[in-house]
Amino acid sequence: EWNAERWQAGAALSHSWGNGGYEAENGMEGEISTTMTGLYPYGRYALSPRLGIWASAGYGWGTLSLTSEGTTYNPSANMTMAAAGMDGLLLDGGAEGLSLSTIADVLTVKTTTDAVDGLAASEGNVSRFRLGLEATRPVPLSNGASLLPSLSVGVRQDSGDAETGFGTELGAGVSWMAPQRGISADLKGRILLTHGSEDFRDRGMAVSLAWDPNPSDRGPSFSVSHALGAAAAGGLDALLNPITIEGLGADDGSRERQQFATRLAYGFPTFGDRLTVTPSLGLALSPYSSTASLLWALTPYTGTGQVDEPWTISLEGQRQKDTTGSAPVNHSLELRWWLKRAKPARGPGADATLPQAA
Repeated sequence: EWNAERWQAGAALSHSWGNGGYEAENGMEGEISTTMTGLYPYGRYALSPRLGIWASAGYGWGTLSLTSEGTTYNPSANMTMAAAGMDGLLLDGGAEGLSLSTIADVLTVKTTTDAVDGLAASEGNVSRFRLGLEATRPVPLSNGASLLPSLSVGVRQDSGDAETGFGTELGAGVSWMAPQRGISADLKGRILLTHGSEDFRDRGMAVSLAWDPNPSDRGPSFSVSHALGAAAAGGLDALLNPITIEGLGADDGSRERQQFATRLAYGFPTFGDRLTVTPSLGLALSPYSSTASLLWALTPYTGTGQVDEPWTISLEGQRQKDTTGSAPVNHSLELRWWLKRAKPARGPGADATLPQAA
């Protein structure tokens, strides 16, 4: 990736693979798998320090393996995509004024497979348009505390050979922060107002509470949250990424998604007070599963008032149990390492570049 004062340019390289099964309307069924490698150059121009426009285009190539009635077909597969958008802060109200942020983007993806003996060529197209606006206005309170109410609205249009339809969503929330006590709380909600399919419903609510008396990576910290339905936290990105339309024809939310999560951590000085080691315990509960986790993280000490660590190494073990059936208990051990660096402005990055949302 290359950065200048207003320009940002780079490329993302991805390799993906997957497998599954299919059942056709004529009763035929079988297995299907695919692999694809893609290259996605992108660029961004900063209209202001917090508002920018970006564009990306890409090409992917790979193979498709389809098995039907004992016969396997292996046609080549190709993908082309193009995307462009704008995101950032339209109006900066500062610590006490009205701020307005936006996301607007369009994405189109085309996939093709070649013809082979016994299997015809195929072609698929999907496109997506999104537009979202979010307004926030801080409200100062006594003793350094503050409220941050927010209101957001988003529209999304999906077309092509996958999920289709036009939808409008509304989100609202309020955050309370008391830095002197180390306490913060959030209440957020969202609802799908309209959609092209009358049977499609989407709504969500989330409440969370966090306690961190020492604004650094040292000492105790505790968080607890409860979410119901679709993702309500995450701002405009969450508002404009509803669940897929697998909910069509479902039972009016009788199996609505819920999750309760809590985490307790404590940061200890180590290596001559230059580093911090933080063990933490986590628990997540839903109507269908329970997950317990133990995590150890190692970070450089950034000092009081600094919460952004330049690098982190963590080791996390998890135990996940399916509470709805007789599935075996899953155990996992994950080692992570990441390095952070400053960027001039929010760019598209790999996540916005790759067409996974289509």
